[in-house]
Amino acid sequence: MEGKDLRAGSVAAVKGVKNPAKLARVVMEKGDQSRHGNSVRAYSRWELKSHRIIIAGSTVCSYPTDHIQLCGEGASLFSRSMGFDEVSDNELRTSRATERLEKFLAEQNVSRGSDTIGAVAIDSSGCIACCTSTGGILGAMKGRVGDTPQIGSGGYSDNLVGGVSTTGDGECIARVTLARLILFHMEQGLTVEQSLKKSLHYMKEKTGCDIGGAIVISSSGVIGKGFISPEMSWASLKGNELRWGFSHSDDYMETLLDM
Repeated sequence: MEGKDLRAGSVAAVKGVKNPAKLARVVMEKGDQSRHGNSVRAYSRWELKSHRIIIAGSTVCSYPTDHIQLCGEGASLFSRSMGFDEVSDNELRTSRATERLEKFLAEQNVSRGSDTIGAVAIDSSGCIACCTSTGGILGAMKGRVGDTPQIGSGGYSDNLVGGVSTTGDGECIARVTLARLILFHMEQGLTVEQSLKKSLHYMKEKTGCDIGGAIVISSSGVIGKGFISPEMSWASLKGNELRWGFSHSDDYMETLLDM
């Protein structure tokens, strides 16, 4: 998502795509999200008044479109139409993931965990962008969609306020739309740190979840991170100053050369 015009793109339950985040960006950039929704007529094959993409003799999608999210088969078709290489499940499955799934299915004590990764950036003109990507949770039901591709939950950007990317228990994050909630508190005048703390406390209080965190950049360039889970890997780069950590007390710093 980018914060200038609030354009966004996301994909969910997509198969055969090595880098879903890149596909989500194409959903955002190939569309025309400046149009009002009532100017788009709905057709079963998305037959909008523009050039169409033809696969195997059938119209599967058209652009520009104001869609911000594609899922399942539609996302896979769009991926191929945009020239993304299709990869097999085996190429996307690590030996560690396979081992953890086998233990989970055998009802052994294995943490469901998550493998979410996110980024937020601001450029010299003040434009803010965020991206969040995940492989989901261990043992999820078929068809489950978590917080990551949901605009306002997995991430949100607004040049007037800031940008956020979240991680943690997806169901709980989505229930409070955590990313947008953090920016809401910033809009009300709270600092980045205060907004993170208040939003995460609210999520824990309302849902009972204690696994969650977020990274933030404000419109003025203030960088922040916060989490209520025991650990969250994070890193930030401002100028040539690199900071990173893992536990609540970590705040390592290194000055990079030749930046």
